[in-house]
Amino acid sequence: MDQSFRILIHRNENHLHVKMTGHFDESAARKLVGLLESYADKFTVVFLHTNGLQSQVPSSLEACRRTLQRVHWKSTRLIATGIFGDTLVPGPASICPGS
Repeated sequence: MDQSFRILIHRNENHLHVKMTGHFDESAARKLVGLLESYADKFTVVFLHTNGLQSQVPSSLEACRRTLQRVHWKSTRLIATGIFGDTLVPGPASICPGS
């Protein structure tokens, strides 16, 4: 993993905010997916803030998106914001059916 990649977490009520900074590569994608899998059923909404990402490997965003589609989200809604948001989560309905 690129040493510049960081994940900052902030919780409020039933929402989790995940702010990513640095370079998003395949190792960063695995770290993000692992974090999200552990929180998949603990929050009603998880926000992925991507404005802090300085660069990304396109295949890493795509691989992360495909993996997130397979996570069992129950009642959690996943929302991505920022410049890479559309690539990471192209539509909440594709990850959170019924949202």
